[in-house]
Amino acid sequence: MKIKLNSSVFHDPMPYNTITVDKDKIKFHSFDGAGMGILRAAKMSKEADEPASFTLSAKDFGFISKLSDFTLEFTDNVIKVSNTRLKAKFANVIDYPVYTPTLNDMVDIQVKLDDLLPGTQFIGSDSTYPQLSGVNIFSDKIVASDRTMFYTHTTDTGLDNPINVPGEAFKHILDTETMRLQTNGKMLVSKTAGRSFYTVLIEQKLPDVKMDDEPLLKAKLPRDEMIQALKLIKEYSKYVTISTNSKGIKLYAGEQSNELAIQVNAEIEGEAADLSYDVARLIKITSLMKEDDVSVIFGARMLICDEGMRNNRYVLARYMMPVKKSETKEEK
Repeated sequence: MKIKLNSSVFHDPMPYNTITVDKDKIKFHSFDGAGMGILRAAKMSKEADEPASFTLSAKDFGFISKLSDFTLEFTDNVIKVSNTRLKAKFANVIDYPVYTPTLNDMVDIQVKLDDLLPGTQFIGSDSTYPQLSGVNIFSDKIVASDRTMFYTHTTDTGLDNPINVPGEAFKHILDTETMRLQTNGKMLVSKTAGRSFYTVLIEQKLPDVKMDDEPLLKAKLPRDEMIQALKLIKEYSKYVTISTNSKGIKLYAGEQSNELAIQVNAEIEGEAADLSYDVARLIKITSLMKEDDVSVIFGARMLICDEGMRNNRYVLARYMMPVKKSETKEEK
């Protein structure tokens, strides 16, 4: 079999990439052998002289994607590629885990990609708890957690039963407007023009996350001012101590002989408190918010959300150490 191709059709590589040529059609099945893959098809300008099917490794597939126009020949289990500048030979991969997806009995689901992607920042990697390695979609919310932080976005997903989408899948999901779920709840498919991405789902799901009923205090503060202050703190310390006073909150960092204290104006409700937390995590959480003002609510856990949108998008975070009540709200 011998055909002329352009490398523009060689994209979305995965560990195994099976290419099937038949007449003027070329089909790609890129997959990881563990239940995740991409199906694509394209039309060639000329028909192949005979049908053929072969599999390339991710490395060889990626190399071919850089060649522009080239001639591909497949014979005796060897893939030969050539153009005016080079000639190359690649082995046909024959030892790989075969996985053939069954993309039937599917129903449409309505989940926005913009609601799912922030959750990928909070995915954990604990093999003991596989439910942490994905974004969990419930009927009324989206949840992701690394055990120290819980990202939640409340939205009507239309699902009857929760599903858990592997974090790795979000590298390949381009659109959710045509996302479909297998009726048995075991596979998710995202389709765009000429491309279908499929993934098996994680069987284990996170439990429903509840907010604290009686928080110790609430601070309403400007998001950008908080982020700028935290970035300055990060230059001196990995952790920040947060204290409340009559003017708002004070961020404090100390490392050896260096000390830094920054006052952030805030509206305080409730009892004064002191706590310590990881600066990088606080920056990540606060940057996720969309409103100009952010609410930080201190209870059994710390809750950060857009002001006035507590029931939309928020993050629950465990403290680095127990929160303590301050003796006074006045600035020391």
